[in-house]
Amino acid sequence: PYNVVRFFILLGHYRSPINFSDELLAAAQTSLGRISNCVRNCDFVLSSGSFKNDAEADKALEEAIKAAGDSFVAHMDDDLNSADAITDIFNLVRQTNTSAQEGKVSADMLKQARDKIVELAGVLGILLDLEDAIPEEITELANKRAEAKKAKDYALADQIRNEIQAKGYVVKDVPGGFKIEKAN
Repeated sequence: PYNVVRFFILLGHYRSPINFSDELLAAAQTSLGRISNCVRNCDFVLSSGSFKNDAEADKALEEAIKAAGDSFVAHMDDDLNSADAITDIFNLVRQTNTSAQEGKVSADMLKQARDKIVELAGVLGILLDLEDAIPEEITELANKRAEAKKAKDYALADQIRNEIQAKGYVVKDVPGGFKIEKAN
């Protein structure tokens, strides 16, 4: 809650009146979650280790990182325009999500993008929720499920998936592997 209120306040200019409502606060919480999800997604992709190292994709992400950093500084120099600085973070989040999803960028470039997002958020005092650690037991089950699928033992894979769901997690198949999330 504290972090959401801070983020909500940063979405407006410090000299402008703040319109406060539960809906706007919920929207701020969702927006803050998008940034955290992007960083967690980068961590997941970096741990999966399947990269194609497309020089063109790397260059595009590198330019997005530089543009976001330069624009962020310019907006903060412009009378602490935190609202537009947050827009710069979201532009980088969008590009990073696209790059991570396509899987064409190098691990180094994806890590640079992730680190830049964390850095820019940190400048504003935004604490990202990165502590959604998946228990090792669930990760092991997901790995067993992946092995079962590879061996074309779909009945076992479905059984393991159901066991994971019963423990409050969801396994999603993604290019290059799987992703584990907490069930809502």
